[in-house]
Amino acid sequence: LSDVIHAVQLERGTSSLFLNNQAPKFTNGMSNYRTQTDKTILALNNFLQTFTADHYDTEFNSGLDKVLETLARLQTLREDITALRLQPAAAVQTFNEINKTVFQFLIHSTRISHYKELFPLKLAYINLLTAKEQAGQERALLVTVFSQDTCQPEQFRQFAELVADSGLTVQDRAPMTPVVKLVFGADYDKTRLTEYASALGH
Repeated sequence: LSDVIHAVQLERGTSSLFLNNQAPKFTNGMSNYRTQTDKTILALNNFLQTFTADHYDTEFNSGLDKVLETLARLQTLREDITALRLQPAAAVQTFNEINKTVFQFLIHSTRISHYKELFPLKLAYINLLTAKEQAGQERALLVTVFSQDTCQPEQFRQFAELVADSGLTVQDRAPMTPVVKLVFGADYDKTRLTEYASALGH
């Protein structure tokens, strides 16, 4: 499942670039990432052919069914992206929802094992995937905002949520500081953060 999440993250990024620029040079890259995503989903389906879920609880099985149904939405999403029927923010949000569904199932599945010594490893693994997904969402959103040179209300709402989830705050005197902290990290050199934030503000 982590391979699926990673592939969807990459496809989300290149799809955002394609929609924002509508340039042929991004078409091949997008196609390659779609192929990569399809390979991970095929590998998942092949594994499930040899996997018996009968002795797992109802929540596990319904969660697995929901994951497969959600991944099936990719085809329609891709058609809309290729035909330019979606705004970048809407496409990114749909990718986010797909990965969120997979994440929720993955978190539930880690609770099944009764080996206590594995719990710290599972927790660290989930935290790593969560941080990676948040970074991908930040990147996709900021690429969209910077490319269109404006921030739509829905994008600002998403940005505010990402800022809050990162433990950052937006201040009137330095509104662009959270943006550069999301990109470079809150522990990045403070002088450079200030310089970049100031440049973005002009």
